[in-house]
Amino acid sequence: MSRPATTSMRLRRTGDGVSVAFGDEPREAARMRDTVRSILPDWMPSAEVEDTIVVVSELVTNALVHGRSPRMLQVQLRPQGIMVDVSDGSSKPAATVDQRGRIGGRGLQIVGRLSAEWGSEPGGENDGGKHVWCLLPMDAQGHGSI
Repeated sequence: MSRPATTSMRLRRTGDGVSVAFGDEPREAARMRDTVRSILPDWMPSAEVEDTIVVVSELVTNALVHGRSPRMLQVQLRPQGIMVDVSDGSSKPAATVDQRGRIGGRGLQIVGRLSAEWGSEPGGENDGGKHVWCLLPMDAQGHGSI
């Protein structure tokens, strides 16, 4: 599998994960999925990667549609599972209202279904922005259990 292009991305690997800034273009969601897809097989069997990719896609897309720069994706391996955190520069809270009949608007519901827990917090690195995060559980062997 080839590594994703890092053009216009500032990827920083840490001992337990990655952190990458992303821009304003819609194609950034695909780039973030590819970036995460390239590291997850090191942490879990490939058959269990797709739920994490769905969560990354939903959170990044929300930051692109509803947030503003700067935007950052962080993915970390923790004892409890995979932590996905997406921050952006908008202080507008993450919307959780079900708008029936509307196309779209269900991303955080999907995140909630696939993760053990999720939340949204103000501030952080973006001074006035927010973080939307979730924890995807892993079993005792370090395999995703979603």
